[in-house]
Amino acid sequence: MDLRADFTIGTWVRFNHLPTTGASRNPRIVQKSADTGTAGSYYLSVRTGTTSVLSLRLKFGGTTYTLDGVQGFTTSRWYHVAAVKEGSAVRLYVDGVQDGATSRSRWPLRTRTTIPLYRGIAHELDGAVDGAIEDLRLYARALSASEIVATKDAELTGTERA
Repeated sequence: MDLRADFTIGTWVRFNHLPTTGASRNPRIVQKSADTGTAGSYYLSVRTGTTSVLSLRLKFGGTTYTLDGVQGFTTSRWYHVAAVKEGSAVRLYVDGVQDGATSRSRWPLRTRTTIPLYRGIAHELDGAVDGAIEDLRLYARALSASEIVATKDAELTGTERA
């Protein structure tokens, strides 16, 4: 996935446990890179603590950019989550509804890397999801809000537009 262009990450996730302390308190749903300090790395996770919220974090040129949602997560329930980048706008979605404000920051997405992509786990088990992830989809375009709703309940046919 070329982070210089528009993109969408979407998946279903269910947590058995949401840790509130230690390195694993930020379970990674998807992570690009073995190390969050690597330029060009990113991850979509649930940041836990007082509340558990969807979080998209990007690392470029020594600077970390983070967008957090506001909807809380609980265990033993399936959620559809998505992150969409369209131009300079970045949005998060939970169950087809935009979660929090749109970030219109200058996300410096100018790095394309060939570093590994992890699903449900980060390097060396740091931030692993205790639960399940299903139907992970990466799109090389920004899905609209109505497409997020439509795709969250649709099975893949093999004819989807990338």
